[in-house]
Amino acid sequence: MQKNKVMNINQIISKAYKILKNAEIPNPRMESSLIISDTLKISTSSILSNNENLKDKHVEKILSRVNRRALREPYAYIIGKKSFYNLSIMVNKNVLIPRPETEHLIDTVLENTKELSKKLNIIDIGTGSGAILCSLLHQLPNSYGIGTDISKKALTVAKKNIKKLNLNQRSHLINTSWGISIKESYFDILTCNPPYIEEKYFKNLQNEIKNEPSIALKGGMKGLEPLKELLPSARKCLKLKGKAFFEIGYNQCNNAKNLISNNNFKIISIIKDLSGIERVIFATAV
Repeated sequence: MQKNKVMNINQIISKAYKILKNAEIPNPRMESSLIISDTLKISTSSILSNNENLKDKHVEKILSRVNRRALREPYAYIIGKKSFYNLSIMVNKNVLIPRPETEHLIDTVLENTKELSKKLNIIDIGTGSGAILCSLLHQLPNSYGIGTDISKKALTVAKKNIKKLNLNQRSHLINTSWGISIKESYFDILTCNPPYIEEKYFKNLQNEIKNEPSIALKGGMKGLEPLKELLPSARKCLKLKGKAFFEIGYNQCNNAKNLISNNNFKIISIIKDLSGIERVIFATAV
């Protein structure tokens, strides 16, 4: 059997770059460097000054990851994690990849929580990877949280994140649609990042986004069908004057506010993201 040709770091960088460039991946040099640095567990800055020969197993793993990326698999799925609110969140094809925009939701919750040391009961409906729930529990050390999701595979990922971040004692996961199986008005805070991409926009999304679970993306004809569906059970989860925080999509604010108001919530404020898009609706239960 012929042995593989020995490759050094410069050669694998060049090969990875060519594969990604030919696949028309944006920023192929940066992406190849990220894949190589994560695989070899060295910093991207040290790659260029390191020209040692690589073990066959490392070459094979790097090329396998590069080829997956060339097929438009999201980088976060390839390395199995995504940074979110200063935490490393495990992700795979069964969960939505946490977005920077959703960090505004965390900021808004914390800005409207007077005492971070207070014992609060939190529910995150449609929790996915558990990124929102884990981030809030990490920032609110005396609080307790429940995450719900209709997908058992998503909850498996959320469970791993909860365990990795040592949040087992302060959290619980429930397999249900939105907040339907929650019977009592028990919670002080509710968060939700529902699917909100309008049907007409879905076909034009990047292929990377289409690789994410459609159940976590598609919001129906106007992007608001999941919000409309979840609001009655969301309201039942909250105590009177409990606080709710909903992420919404582009140009959905007015219609979303009407839906929320019609389900026994009072709109308190609208928070824009860094692009100036109305991104989070803060409301209280009335």
